[in-house]
Amino acid sequence: MIPLTLALATALLFTAWGYKNAAYYSDRGNVLYNQNQLEEAIASYRQATQLDPNNSPAYNNLLRSDRCLSSSFKFSRYARSTSCFGSP
Repeated sequence: MIPLTLALATALLFTAWGYKNAAYYSDRGNVLYNQNQLEEAIASYRQATQLDPNNSPAYNNLLRSDRCLSSSFKFSRYARSTSCFGSP
């Protein structure tokens, strides 16, 4: 819970300063992913990868989120309980 809280606090602080970089969007994506808001998480990870094309964690989380959202994983009880909704 502490990393999620820290990520959210960091995202809010960057927003308050008007400073949005790849780390902001990656952290925001992590928060959204953990709240099961996959479409919004994907959008944040895409923004992170556009701002920093070498951000491999954002690419990995983007692919993971997209896979979870796909119909082949969306209704799979196993995928939902193990690989899709753990921390990115």
